[in-house]
Amino acid sequence: NKLSSGIVVLILSRPLSFLFEKNTSIMGSSDNNESTMKATKEEMKKAGIDLAYRDFCAHLLIPLNECRRKSFFLPWKCKDERHVYEKCQYEEYMKRVRKMKEQRGEE
Repeated sequence: NKLSSGIVVLILSRPLSFLFEKNTSIMGSSDNNESTMKATKEEMKKAGIDLAYRDFCAHLLIPLNECRRKSFFLPWKCKDERHVYEKCQYEEYMKRVRKMKEQRGEE
């Protein structure tokens, strides 16, 4: 399997020590329900990301959309980038679910 440039940039932009941290996902966010924006407003605006998609996974959507444009949106291209983006979306969803369960349990 060939690694795509988006994943290589994602991994190489951080020290590799994050791979050995406990409770850390591949996105680099920990399970402590704290998310941080990794893409700036300027980067998202330049990439043409709609306001609805400017969330905590937008930094992964930028290389995904670039790959999609380069490959003319062929569905069998950009699989790695799409998988990483969808995994990030799922992890953010699960954080929201856990937070809602905690709030309901406290009431």
